[in-house]
Amino acid sequence: MKIDKQVCSIRQGKRLAELGISKDSYFQHICVMPDPTGEQWFYDVFSADTKCDTLAEYICPAYTVAELSVMLDDLEGLIGYDRDNKNWYVTHELPNQPTEAEAKAELLIYFLESEDDYINAEKCNRLFSL
Repeated sequence: MKIDKQVCSIRQGKRLAELGISKDSYFQHICVMPDPTGEQWFYDVFSADTKCDTLAEYICPAYTVAELSVMLDDLEGLIGYDRDNKNWYVTHELPNQPTEAEAKAELLIYFLESEDDYINAEKCNRLFSL
């Protein structure tokens, strides 16, 4: 499976950073510009230690399923796979997501935005450091 199907979306990576998730992910969303004029560009996911031979700009962390699972702690049971529709669903009335990573990121964003006492950015960062 391609790595871009195993990480959260750019929108979710940016939102998690805004909500205080400060730990670096093993992967990053980047904008690659092989043409120095900037006329040609594309988004990609690279591991944080990959050296890029062309001009590339860091966008945000690309948290993996495993990294998001650690941050969600025992809330992971709120996510399931719908075999009929071939997508991931999250309870709490959130929209279905195309990948497990995006479903987990959406759930984490939901809890961080709700300012629930059970899960917060400080706890996520601490769990992610263990």
